[in-house]
Amino acid sequence: MKNKLRKALSGILACIFACMLIPMSAAALPAGLEYDDDGKLVTGDTTIRAADSLSDGEVYTYTTVTGNPLPSTDFTVGLSAIGQKYRVTTTTTVPTVTVLVVDVSGSMDWDIENHNGDLYDEKSRMDSLKEAAATFVDTVVPGTGGTNYVAVVTYSTYAYKTLEFTNSNSTLKSTINGLNADGGTNTHGGLIAAYKMINNPTSYGLTAAQVQNAAYSVVFMSDGEPTYYYYLSGSPSLSINSSTVYGNLGFNSSARLSTGTYTSYSLNVAGPGSSSNSDTLNNAQSAANIIKTTGVKPTVYSVYIKNESYTSARSTMEAIATSVDTTYTPENSTSLTAAFAKIATSIRDTAYTPIEEVDLSSPVSFVTMSYQMGAGYILPDSTMTVSLGGNSYTMTQHGTSYTYDVSSSDANYNAKLAKLVLTVEDGIITWQIPASVLPCNSPEPVGTETQTFATPITLYFTIRFNESAAGLAAGTYPTSSSITASFYPTTANPFYYTAGTTGTAQSLAVNSTSTHNVTTYYTAAYPYPGSSSYSNSNTPTLTGFGTGESASSITYISNPSNIQVTAYNDKNNASNDTMSLTYNNSSVSFGTGSISFKTATASFSTTNKADANAYTVTKFTDDGTHYFSDAEVSAVSGNNITITYGKTGDGPRSVTFTGVSFTTTTAYETSTITAKFKGYYGSDYWLDSMSLVELNGVSVSPEQTVSSSNYDLDNYSNGYDYFDIDLQVGGKWYSFNDVQLYYRNTTSTSDLVTGTNQTATGTAYVATDKTQSYYVATTSTSSTVTENIENYRFLYDNAVTPSYLTVQVKSGGAWTNEGSYTAGTSTSIVPNSQGGYTVRTISGSTVTTTAYTVSDNTLYKQVSTSGGRNGVSLTTGIVTHTLSVNGAMVLHESLSAEECIPSATLKSPTGTNLATANSSGVADLVLRLTVSGEAVGISNVAVTLGYSASTAPDTFTYTLTAAKNSAGTSILEGGNLPATLATGTYYLTYRTTASYSDPQSKPEFYTVGLQSVSFTLPSGTARELIAATDTTPDADQQVKVVLITAAGH
Repeated sequence: MKNKLRKALSGILACIFACMLIPMSAAALPAGLEYDDDGKLVTGDTTIRAADSLSDGEVYTYTTVTGNPLPSTDFTVGLSAIGQKYRVTTTTTVPTVTVLVVDVSGSMDWDIENHNGDLYDEKSRMDSLKEAAATFVDTVVPGTGGTNYVAVVTYSTYAYKTLEFTNSNSTLKSTINGLNADGGTNTHGGLIAAYKMINNPTSYGLTAAQVQNAAYSVVFMSDGEPTYYYYLSGSPSLSINSSTVYGNLGFNSSARLSTGTYTSYSLNVAGPGSSSNSDTLNNAQSAANIIKTTGVKPTVYSVYIKNESYTSARSTMEAIATSVDTTYTPENSTSLTAAFAKIATSIRDTAYTPIEEVDLSSPVSFVTMSYQMGAGYILPDSTMTVSLGGNSYTMTQHGTSYTYDVSSSDANYNAKLAKLVLTVEDGIITWQIPASVLPCNSPEPVGTETQTFATPITLYFTIRFNESAAGLAAGTYPTSSSITASFYPTTANPFYYTAGTTGTAQSLAVNSTSTHNVTTYYTAAYPYPGSSSYSNSNTPTLTGFGTGESASSITYISNPSNIQVTAYNDKNNASNDTMSLTYNNSSVSFGTGSISFKTATASFSTTNKADANAYTVTKFTDDGTHYFSDAEVSAVSGNNITITYGKTGDGPRSVTFTGVSFTTTTAYETSTITAKFKGYYGSDYWLDSMSLVELNGVSVSPEQTVSSSNYDLDNYSNGYDYFDIDLQVGGKWYSFNDVQLYYRNTTSTSDLVTGTNQTATGTAYVATDKTQSYYVATTSTSSTVTENIENYRFLYDNAVTPSYLTVQVKSGGAWTNEGSYTAGTSTSIVPNSQGGYTVRTISGSTVTTTAYTVSDNTLYKQVSTSGGRNGVSLTTGIVTHTLSVNGAMVLHESLSAEECIPSATLKSPTGTNLATANSSGVADLVLRLTVSGEAVGISNVAVTLGYSASTAPDTFTYTLTAAKNSAGTSILEGGNLPATLATGTYYLTYRTTASYSDPQSKPEFYTVGLQSVSFTLPSGTARELIAATDTTPDADQQVKVVLITAAGH
């Protein structure tokens, strides 16, 4: 049996982490499945590197496979990844620019821990903050004159620029120590002020040289939920939440956030004041998104003093931070100081992740692991598990995707999990780990630093060999046919790129702003009120309204009647009237002298005075000077006729002519035809005859003679006769005037001419030169507009193949190309996190990296060269790991549907793995045998038990004493098992005896184990379940039998 034991164990996979075998269960091997003597427990390199073996910049990926105890055909697969950050070595120190944003609301005077409900009897949050900030300042700005700069923003109900950027330790400490608490919590304002300063440091104490190649950070601290937010009021309405508006706001003489260039607006605060609501939360999160995704895109750290409002404020503080790793929730003074110390170290010693999270829609932001399940394997359930930071998280299936479905309000919510991308499609598990989620060791320590080590992130899932699948032939079935991990290391990553040359960042152009006044002109038209007047209860309805950049370039809007006139002061003299209205949420006023009369003149006719569509306008002018050919009658009400005009020009407006009187005349229906005529002349130049040769574009053949009674010579001149011709066609007479024929030729054909017929159809009504007075109001308003002046731009299109990038700068007012790049096999173009693009070009073994970055509205270009190593493809920038760790199932024979799958466990009568023998060494054990499958059952069942003991007995015997089915009915036939056991569960009782002739040699216990169960399938194939027989008790296979020894146990 020992050879069989080795044979069975060869199919069980090792636990790669511990490099130890999983003990095999005595439960049976599924029918038809065996394992080769020569089969490896695990194929591939099962060695797992320790975290401290990684080098700076390295990404390490690996897989683990663990086989579950038989008869399970399940395997647990783990896909793991870990990295180590790196520092960029330069000849000069990289400057850091940081805005420290401090909450100075009234609650900052409360106790930081508040153990007994008294808010003021212990150390306050403000005092704790000052201590923590001192530690922060000592680390980032240890003295005076360094290249690390810190500014301070404070916020309560309002936001303030408390200190511009400085590298003075004493100035920073003095400023922070002078802070006092009062007011509400305008988180929104604090973030806006931070955005202004971090994105324009040269306006707040620094020079362009001081911030060149700087690393930017914002440290945002709060002790409560947002209770206020800012908004702009003015005309027209203006949303405050945009990077442009943030940039154009300013600080007033008291350093408080103000309207800046928006001089016609006011900056206001709103909010409940004592709690948050959707407005305060949404505005805070909008500002957080803008600060992280536009401009210099600083690393944002959030520090929230955990207290009674933690649950409601948590999601906002996490949204403010760049990632969960930069979110801190200290609960007391000690942990607050520790949080600021850790942030300070991170800012001072800027380290970079091996890959860069540019855009979660781009593969460059991820480590992507792909696991192709082997043939015959399936996913048995709909969940997968992620291990991160010592915690386990469940990913739930939704179609082909698996997502983290825990609510952000849950106390155990981890925002990192929401960024993972996990899909299963066509047997391929694809797992994408963003750069911000990838656990990373800190870089190798410098000086007295201590390196910190991360724990890998691991995706665990179960795959199952589906032994019931159709078409499984004999052979080896590995758990996977392909396992890969791929990622794009940053070009500055020293593990994958060799150091080359790094050029100085060159300033190419600076974007600026221009402030100028814009005048808007307004024109409104409305009816003359006649004998009545306009008042607030009887305001006019506009019949025309337009705006423009000048009085002569007005564009009229559709539906002017929808504009609300809010006030009208009628002085019975248009020039003294005044009017106010609302347009685009703004008030427009027409003052004294802005309103005057105009008189419109129109001529029109109709055959139905009540039908506007029956009218024809033959003349229209709205002022006696400007005539409109598109004028049409748009409405009729009695004798009031409304004419609309200007639709095809500068926009529609209308005039209603009141009390129109008509002249009655005969109405005619006019029709036309076209024709050509030919004249035949004699030698005396007189016309002998005339013929019709073409009618309505069709040649007339033979020619049709025109009777001389139907034409008259009207006049002649310069060789031409001019005839008036009457021609009858279709029963109607058509008149042609001045048909020209050349009399000096014997034959002459006319040009194509038009003949007209007018047939009386009834009565017509004609109004000629009707006049109507109406009011016209004009005014203008001026406002200050700040315009961004663009001196550089990127023309990038990745929607075409190949994608391209053109960088342009303005020179002498004209755009010139600074650089043009087309993506291809040797050139890649990707957006970078500094607001620009990085271009990699490969030539031979050298990579040239051209980085266009934006800092403080300045476009920089930096060119560096490097080479590749450690598997990076210089062509694509990709590193691909091929992972080889696999398990396998070996199928010696093809499985047929009839084969049953028995399993067996051995227990004491009480269902445990411990039994007690009597004084003669006799004990009863129960073998639970389950036969499952689609066929009728198995036959010729034979059970073999074995033992192990520290001292072998003189004899060991076992006898079948009882056999029952699941209903408790005996199935023994003459003391033996029946010839065939159908599918079902059976309980077989065996009496075991271990005899010792020498009582002194009797051990305290011996172990009885199931060695095998042999049987015959319905197909006639003999099978044997093989089990372990070592001395270690197994809960499913072996039972420890306690003996009564000479010592009386």
